[in-house]
Amino acid sequence: PEIVARFLQEARTASMLHHEHIVDITDFGYTKQGLAFLTMEYLEGEDLATLLAREGRQPWTRVRRMILQVCRALDAAQEKGIVHRDMKPDNCFRIKRGGNHDFIKILDFGIAKVIVDGQNPNRADRPKMATEAGTLLGTPEYMAPEIARDQKADARVDVYSLGIVMYELLTGHRPFRAGALAKLLHAIVYATPAPMLSLRPELPAELENVVAMAMHKEPEKRYPNGAEFANAIARVHAQLRKGADRGDR
Repeated sequence: PEIVARFLQEARTASMLHHEHIVDITDFGYTKQGLAFLTMEYLEGEDLATLLAREGRQPWTRVRRMILQVCRALDAAQEKGIVHRDMKPDNCFRIKRGGNHDFIKILDFGIAKVIVDGQNPNRADRPKMATEAGTLLGTPEYMAPEIARDQKADARVDVYSLGIVMYELLTGHRPFRAGALAKLLHAIVYATPAPMLSLRPELPAELENVVAMAMHKEPEKRYPNGAEFANAIARVHAQLRKGADRGDR
């Protein structure tokens, strides 16, 4: 029953979202035989975990284009009060659309949480989705410190996880790795990851602060949502283009 409930929760949550970078759920419910089902758009391609396993770290220009798409998708979800809570390369699926071979679709809202903002009358009728207290939800390597501490999760947990994804795409390494779960969670809460430039010196130096801010231990010091994260990435790109035009790079 718990698995069926999670399955239908994903369908219910994702069906609230209609965005080009989020997989489209078109129907869900039970068959006449009592089996739970959902119907989603058919995608041909691969997730970013498969891309990383095959090719390793990626060029900054390619990562920028992919991450900006994910930011837009998360911002669309956050606008509806929905937090994904399991952002990772496995849930970022790349397909070909038009001339874009890296068109990203976000998958798996199975542990998403709908947050009701009582101060916003336009959001007052949103449903609440509860999870069991004390249950560790999400993929530990990409989990925000506040989830590891069993604290309140809001849009900033997705910003954190996407920062981890960006770090991994750029360096080919996850910032926190440990064999035992307890050690991994301790590192997430307390350890400082290796600077990206120490792993890949040729990266633009401006990226270090952007990714570090997304991955900050304290939620209030991160970008508040996907839109602000995207704006920071766009500013780095603009600075680099301006520097190239001057001949600095």
